[in-house]
Amino acid sequence: MNNIHILTNWFKSPNETAFLYPLLKFKSQLLNKGYSIKFFDQPSEKFTECDVMIISSKFYSNRWSENLVHKTLQKIYELKKNGAKLIYANISDSSGVVHFKMLEIVDLYIKNQLYKNKNNYLKSFYGYRIYTDFYNRIYNVKDKIPAYSEPITNIDNLKKLTFGWNSALGNYGILGFYCQKIIGNLGLKFHLPYPKKN
Repeated sequence: MNNIHILTNWFKSPNETAFLYPLLKFKSQLLNKGYSIKFFDQPSEKFTECDVMIISSKFYSNRWSENLVHKTLQKIYELKKNGAKLIYANISDSSGVVHFKMLEIVDLYIKNQLYKNKNNYLKSFYGYRIYTDFYNRIYNVKDKIPAYSEPITNIDNLKKLTFGWNSALGNYGILGFYCQKIIGNLGLKFHLPYPKKN
């Protein structure tokens, strides 16, 4: 049996909801295939007692400022003390990637979308994305506060980047948005049904 523990903020955003949906929807089928899935909302000692840990990027999304980044990385690094593999799930909805400092710690970095040419991640782009960099270079479009994506400095880390599943797997039925808000705000930990087919 492969024990997989997932650290999540639950249904606090559409991307988080879509990330959790297939895992919850097919939890019993995954168990039948030898994958036991458990969810955690805190990085406790129990969370580390498994074969694979998966951290949703939304869990640490507000802890990457300059004064917090070192402490955040140290906390995440300490989670590996029991020898479990660590997967970081960047569930943002763009091909641009943040939190590249995680690559030195994690065993796998999954992303909803990836550049066709992974070597683009070795470059720094104005505005974090290729198209904003294009408008900056060609048309001199600038922001009041310029921002650049963080390039990968260790080329060997490119092999850690791989596809996850994207937000298309969420429930976007008529009641999906309201159910997500209710469950997210109340902290209820059960899955929502997919919309029924017509």
